[in-house]
Amino acid sequence: MKKNIVIAIACISMLTFAACKKEKSAPTPDEQELITTVKITLSDDAGFNQTFEYKVENGFSSGTSAIEIDTVKLNANKTYSAVLTVLNEKASPVEDITAEIIEKSYEHLFVFASAPASGNGSVSVADGNKDSNGKPLNQTFQLTTSTAGKGTFRVTLMHQPTDKNGTTPETAGGETDLDATFPISLQ
Repeated sequence: MKKNIVIAIACISMLTFAACKKEKSAPTPDEQELITTVKITLSDDAGFNQTFEYKVENGFSSGTSAIEIDTVKLNANKTYSAVLTVLNEKASPVEDITAEIIEKSYEHLFVFASAPASGNGSVSVADGNKDSNGKPLNQTFQLTTSTAGKGTFRVTLMHQPTDKNGTTPETAGGETDLDATFPISLQ
């Protein structure tokens, strides 16, 4: 009988210990910000200063179509200073996400594509700013236009890219936070 009491106490002790044991919780991933708008502000030495917008009502990751896309109208054969601004216009007041992108610059990369890649209506990008580790961020850059024509300019923001030197979404890797294609008209 004494043996049964000892076994019962041992079992109760083990059950109590097991019941009190804390479960390990999985780490909470960073929640991505809602991004509804990307703006490109272009300026030059002659006083040109204009902002072009690309808006998606429910955010870029929602799968909804764009509700506003400005055509970027620029002079041919010219270089412009460019600054990208990223917003959540669903928030009230509007939330400027650009500061967070810059603060966590090591987790972000803007990549660009021109179609056509060269010739009439194409643009090229150079001298993008760097992240906190000296790697590309490209939130500011120089945009150079080619000869007169029409084309497109694609802006993609990669989150946690696997290659900060990547120049396309595929080579940069990571998650796509925004993907906007602006019509370009060079005159």
